[in-house]
Amino acid sequence: MAEDLRNQVMAFLKDRGQREFQFSYENWNRLLIRSEFDADTDFIYLLSSYGDTDPHELGSKAIYSGVYSHQSCQWYDVCYEIEKLVNPSGGNRRSDIFRQISQMASDMVVQMVNGEPVEETEESLSPHHSKEYFMEYKLEKDAYKHFMNRTMPEMKPIVPVETMTSSEFVMAINHPEQLAESYARHYILKRAKGLNQFLWEKPQIEARIALFEEMPGEHHYRRAIKDSIHDEKIVRLEVVKKGVHVECRITASVLKRVDHGYYPSWQMDAQSRKEFESAFGDRENLYPADIASITYGKKVLYTKASVRIPGSVEGKKEETEVAG
Repeated sequence: MAEDLRNQVMAFLKDRGQREFQFSYENWNRLLIRSEFDADTDFIYLLSSYGDTDPHELGSKAIYSGVYSHQSCQWYDVCYEIEKLVNPSGGNRRSDIFRQISQMASDMVVQMVNGEPVEETEESLSPHHSKEYFMEYKLEKDAYKHFMNRTMPEMKPIVPVETMTSSEFVMAINHPEQLAESYARHYILKRAKGLNQFLWEKPQIEARIALFEEMPGEHHYRRAIKDSIHDEKIVRLEVVKKGVHVECRITASVLKRVDHGYYPSWQMDAQSRKEFESAFGDRENLYPADIASITYGKKVLYTKASVRIPGSVEGKKEETEVAG
């Protein structure tokens, strides 16, 4: 029944010779009214009444019920009252269209900039931070985060699309590339200074990432430990500190942290925490270099010995063996 009714509704939307369509669904009487916006698009409005009453009631007002495109033969931004009937899976809501245009425009910004500085005008807004602030507070932090996640800096603009006029919405559903391009060009005009600053920051972050790669330090252990953890809940650690060996069980997710801090012992189970504190004292902390191995059941997830530390004896030995 619902499918037959849906087909009738869609047939009405396609037929511009039919100005109105009345039907009953779930104890409601509905009357769809067509208003032509342009050659390819209709705005749809809805009158409703409950039970046996006629939807034509004195003082009643038709509500906006969406936009139909004769290009795509789809109904967009369908009102809540009949969305379940005509579009049960969703996908054509206003928020979906905004998100699609935002993504298209954001991709276009990257293509238009193409790694080259863009023209700055009086309309260009200042960057979020100065170059001096970046050098003092952000460079090290950003490079470290990229190192830990094995990523490189990329231009990832987010072109905001939070509202549209009726004409823009019609363009979004019928000619999305044109609308997205206009959003992208406006974004570049407004954000030129920030885009150019990113292009200035990028090679400096890349150079610092390379420095992290070649610089000895616990960050190599921390990254390898993070990479070894996936969807495990609890893992077993072999901890070696000051020549003392202890096995501990700890919540796996805490090992994915990428800051410079220690792994908190309170994330261990009670017995493990007791043994850890008995062996090392209640003020001793757990750091990446203290972890000799990580296992999950019988599966070995991580061994400290397998981590290459630039400049270390183990690292030089490996390089010599490869060269030989």
